[in-house]
Amino acid sequence: MKPFPRRPRSGRRQGMTLLEVLIALAIFFMSIMAISNLVDMARERAEEAGQRSIALLVAESKVAEMKAGFTALSNANGNWETDDRYIWTADVQPLGPVLFQVTITAQRDGFARSKVELVQYLADPQALGSTMDAIPEETDQGTGTTGTNGAATTGSAGSTGSSSTGTTGK
Repeated sequence: MKPFPRRPRSGRRQGMTLLEVLIALAIFFMSIMAISNLVDMARERAEEAGQRSIALLVAESKVAEMKAGFTALSNANGNWETDDRYIWTADVQPLGPVLFQVTITAQRDGFARSKVELVQYLADPQALGSTMDAIPEETDQGTGTTGTNGAATTGSAGSTGSSSTGTTGK
C-alpha cells in the first residue's frame, strides 16, 4: 500500500477562509437588495403608467362627449362615471363664435403623478348641426313650388320640385 501524500508544512492551505466567505455573502445580499429595489421601482412606475393611461382615457372620453354634443361646451368638473376614483375638470375658452379651446385635466384622486392634461380645439356641435337634423322646407309663394335644402326650383304653378341640383321638377 501507498502512504497518503503529505502536505508541505511551509505552504498555505488551499480554499477560502471564513472572512472571504462572509465578504462574498455580503456582496451577494447587497446585490439581491439592489435588484429587489429595482423591481419595486419598476412595479411603481408600471402602476403610475396604468393610472395615467386611464386618466387619459377619461380626458378623451370627455372631449368626445363635448364633440358629439352630449355634454355642453362649458366649464365643468366631476368624477368619471365608470370609475369614481378618477376626477376631471373642463376649462372651455371661446376663440370665436363657433370655435372653442377645451382643456380637460384628469387624474386619479389623491395621485398627483397620474395627472394628464388634454387640449383640443372644438367647433360647437350645436352650431354645426347634425346629419340627423330635420331639413326645413321652404315654400316659394310666388310660383307655388316647394323646395328642399334651399335649392332653387322652377316650374309651373302648382308643381312640386324637390331636386337639390336646381333642375326643373316636371
